[in-house]
Amino acid sequence: MVDDHLYGSGDRRYESDRYGSDDPHGLRVTGRPQGWGCLSWIFILSMVGFLVYIRDVKSGKAEHVAPLDDTSASMNGVMEFQNRMRIGLGELVRQNKPGSDAEIRTLFEGNPDSPADQAQHAAMWGRGTLGQRLQYVVLGGELSGPQAALKLLGKLKWDWETAKLKPSAEQLTVYTSLRKLYQDFKKKKFDAPSVADPERKQLLAKLGWYGRLALTPPDAPDRVARQQVLASPLRLVYCLVGIVGFILTLGVLGGLGLVMFALGASTGNLRVGLRTGSGSSGVYAETFAIWMFVFTGGLLALEFWPWERDRFLLNLVVMFGSLLVLVWPVLRGIPWVEVRQDLGLTRGRAGILEPLFGLPSYALMLPMLAVGFAITFALLLAWMAQGGGGAGAPDSPFEPQEMMSHPIVNVVLHGGFWIRVQLLLLACVAAPIVEEIMFRGVLYRHLRDATQGWGWIVSCLASALWTSFIFAVIHPQGMIAVPALMGIACGCTLAREWRDSLWASMVVHAINNSLIFTLLMFGAP
Repeated sequence: MVDDHLYGSGDRRYESDRYGSDDPHGLRVTGRPQGWGCLSWIFILSMVGFLVYIRDVKSGKAEHVAPLDDTSASMNGVMEFQNRMRIGLGELVRQNKPGSDAEIRTLFEGNPDSPADQAQHAAMWGRGTLGQRLQYVVLGGELSGPQAALKLLGKLKWDWETAKLKPSAEQLTVYTSLRKLYQDFKKKKFDAPSVADPERKQLLAKLGWYGRLALTPPDAPDRVARQQVLASPLRLVYCLVGIVGFILTLGVLGGLGLVMFALGASTGNLRVGLRTGSGSSGVYAETFAIWMFVFTGGLLALEFWPWERDRFLLNLVVMFGSLLVLVWPVLRGIPWVEVRQDLGLTRGRAGILEPLFGLPSYALMLPMLAVGFAITFALLLAWMAQGGGGAGAPDSPFEPQEMMSHPIVNVVLHGGFWIRVQLLLLACVAAPIVEEIMFRGVLYRHLRDATQGWGWIVSCLASALWTSFIFAVIHPQGMIAVPALMGIACGCTLAREWRDSLWASMVVHAINNSLIFTLLMFGAP
């Protein structure tokens, strides 16, 4: 973004001004190309349908996780994240309230007197691939004691015998080692004398961090090893408490601010920055359609890249390279200075202080996120009640447990330093810049101009919801996550409407992604 006057620079020819004018439609510019808006939308919707098909239909049919798969690829990152959080909360309760075994057990089993919690416990922890269920065994031993772990092991063996499955010799060894381990713990032998060194090494090799947790129970004699294995869950809990406190504080302020914003907008006392009537609505629809083609094509091409280590670096190249489509309006006859003004690529009314408006804009976004998350949570509960969460046969005890998540969750949790650096740049720098330019800049500009005759409030609301829906539906978290993602997108759109410059919406996007990335990093082993 470079320095310029927000309005009126270059060769732009205004017929009227939104402020101090009787024109209900805002700003109009003459002598500019109209563009092919309808044809562009046919292509945009086709691309959206294609992306949803690739994500939800084709990938769901193509991917199959074997019942006895014990690799990390079969383990859902969000579920592992939740497991670490449960373990961290359990240890925090244990440290601050000795003798609280019953309270800790509720973290794993729920209310023991509630039939609903008992049924949910049996459904959740008695189903999954071999790798997932071995995680549940360790989780049960940590939060509910060795008896719970032995019960889960017995159920696991019963299920594979009933299904007539044959675990490998290595898998049987891991199973047997865990049984020995928890039988020793049940007898108060916390140094586990029955488990030989080769068996311990195999537990660590196959179960990773969960193997270390299994070998260091709450009463383990090696307190240093116990502290080391619980370091990441405790960090995660402390980080979560801090982030939740930050969000709740800003959320309350944002709720009050949103009410004041709505009152000011309805009474006409609030000055918003964005002006409509650019006269080239269709050209920006064309630009967004071209971007979707270029961006999607680039990401699909990366699927053939053979070296995983630099894949995310190439994602950065694709994301920033896709912004070259911004030359299209110029080629269509719109001067670049006007394109920048239309898209919000300006310093804004506050000049170099404009990015500071990102924090209050983030606060205004939080109530919208809360509403979207509540809808997503309700949809998730309904989905789970209908047997969602797995890819295998209904009621199969080895049906993989799945939850909605972004693909980078697993990578952040298990990736090396260089991978995490690439993901940090991708999620917290590239995505806020590129997505805000294309969605809140190009697409929102098109829709606001196209609907300017509907009145300011209706035009803003319709444009924000439609832009946010397109933004949310093409993200990889799945359709259930669309309401929550729309809440974030609507907050970014409000910042765009308020400030016109994209600085505020970029900062909102960056804060949101940075908080999530920080939480994932604190939960990593």
